[in-house]
Amino acid sequence: MGKYQDAIGLYDRVLAIDPTDVYALGGKAASLYGSGQFQQAVTWIDKALEIDPNDGKVLQVKQTLQEITN
Repeated sequence: MGKYQDAIGLYDRVLAIDPTDVYALGGKAASLYGSGQFQQAVTWIDKALEIDPNDGKVLQVKQTLQEITN
């Protein structure tokens, strides 16, 4: 729906409570990606992968980001 900034704000609220929430980290990365902030998205997806390197959804977002940023 294009409300990426709203989503980023919500993910930030979750991450203030639990900075290791892989879903919120990946969601923030996906929202940053959707808003065209590719480098910031890479930073956040890497944080998610540090916590759970085997999360399939996070790995999928990482692959997409690599294709765009390379």
